[in-house]
Amino acid sequence: MPVEKQRKSQIYLLIDRLNSKWIFLALTALFILFLLVFLPREATRSDLSTGDLASPDTQFIYSASDLKALISNYSELARKEYIIAKVRFDILWPIVYGLWLTSGLSIVLKGGWRKGLIFLPFIAVIFDFLENIAVSIAMATYPSPLGIALYLAPIFTGIKWLTLNLAMLIFGGVVIVKLASYILKKVSR
Repeated sequence: MPVEKQRKSQIYLLIDRLNSKWIFLALTALFILFLLVFLPREATRSDLSTGDLASPDTQFIYSASDLKALISNYSELARKEYIIAKVRFDILWPIVYGLWLTSGLSIVLKGGWRKGLIFLPFIAVIFDFLENIAVSIAMATYPSPLGIALYLAPIFTGIKWLTLNLAMLIFGGVVIVKLASYILKKVSR
């Protein structure tokens, strides 16, 4: 078996393991725990070190010059705290939302060309990691941020948000359609 085909089958094997209602429920509980406990705690921590300054990873569109201006508004302590937060929190969070969304999509999207849409959360997670690396490099090298990091970060951010939002819309849309279909069948009996 060619290496490329073997890798692809290993990825589908991982997705098949996530294609379980029990796994999805466990990941939903973990996802909700992150939303209700860890995200607010991390936001509070961030606010303490950065004040009201925006974070580049919460914006959909920004330019390299916008990022440089944002970084210049951060204090040295805020820049260090930002980088620490990316290591402390933003490694786990993308994995959690990526696994949760992949599991959900694998349950609602069965076979054919739709199965390829299951990879959208993986793409979002990869670009989330790349965004965090690029912004952290720009923060760490301030006051002369590495130019390539300044230019790549907005691209990575845009792709992350585009693929993540698309995956969420597909998942939510399919769930709503299936739920409406189920309710209509029950009502028409």
